[in-house]
Amino acid sequence: MRILTDRKRTGDLADQLICDHALFHLEADLRWLELTAARLDKLREAVTR
Repeated sequence: MRILTDRKRTGDLADQLICDHALFHLEADLRWLELTAARLDKLREAVTR
């Protein structure tokens, strides 16, 4: 993400758009992982019942 952010800062408009696209996808993946990790306790409870 740092590399993409640096490239976005120094690149032309096309680079900025490409980096925005990639960064938004990475952020969405991270949010999904955080949500999934938060729900693992509930899953463990359901499985052990």
